[in-house]
Amino acid sequence: MEDNSSTNNFFLNIKKTINNNLKLIVIILSVLFLLFLLLQTYNYFIKQSTLKNSISFYKAISIDREDESNKILSVLNNSNDFYAILSQLEIIDKNIKNKNYELVNELYKNLLNDNNLENIYKTAIASVAAYNFINIQLINPSTNYIDDINNYIEIIDDELLNYNGIKLELKFLKIITEVENNNIQYN
Repeated sequence: MEDNSSTNNFFLNIKKTINNNLKLIVIILSVLFLLFLLLQTYNYFIKQSTLKNSISFYKAISIDREDESNKILSVLNNSNDFYAILSQLEIIDKNIKNKNYELVNELYKNLLNDNNLENIYKTAIASVAAYNFINIQLINPSTNYIDDINNYIEIIDDELLNYNGIKLELKFLKIITEVENNNIQYN
């Protein structure tokens, strides 16, 4: 009997507390609901922006007209998402094809100096940059990108074990490139 009355008192106390603080409880729940709605609205707009950038990016790489494609890529380049990085890489690729090597070098440097990129992405981009500039150096021996190639190789993270072989290969290719450019005979 005593347990039943203590349980009743407990429930009566809860009921009294709720009745006394009903306005406060409603305000707190309303604020929480409003925050939930704002968060959902924010997420919706972020998803829509990403979707729009995705469509723009794939439109830019499928357009045959170079000027229109470049406009779209430069707009995407100013966005603050993954498609900004992809658009920069696409701009780099187009400039390599157009043999604008100085611009390519600057674009790679800007991309790799971005603090928002994780090490694995910086390492992957630096690897491709080093391979590209080794190729450029071999095709055009009059250019001198050896220091830049060294910088790109140094960006490759030693902690990423999958890239250790790539880093060693790039160092080897860089030495071969120096030998070829300096017409050194090796036996």
